[in-house]
Amino acid sequence: MEKWSWYAVIAQNPLIISEVFVNAFFLWVHVICVLFIHKFMSLYSYFSAAKSEMVKSKLPNSVLGKIWKLSDIDKDGLLDADEFALAMHLINVKLDGHDLPPELPDHLLPPSKRDL
Repeated sequence: MEKWSWYAVIAQNPLIISEVFVNAFFLWVHVICVLFIHKFMSLYSYFSAAKSEMVKSKLPNSVLGKIWKLSDIDKDGLLDADEFALAMHLINVKLDGHDLPPELPDHLLPPSKRDL
């Protein structure tokens, strides 16, 4: 089929272009949804793992909540690896019988979070 015949087909039936764009759009939306679902599931499993490790300490939920808030330096509601390590340190501090600080001291800030 020669090049110009495609233009003639499109000129006679403009809905072909619309159908191509609609199909491409829905394919794009499907790919984006799959990527977001995958990201959500990986974050959820990481969140669950962090939470279950913290719960193993058998500290009260109110104390664990305070530790989470102190450790969540970027305030995104999640703990990355550095924040999780900090949370585990604070759990050990509490288990050793010490009080938690009202605010996180500068010397406990992980190096990756000092610029925030």
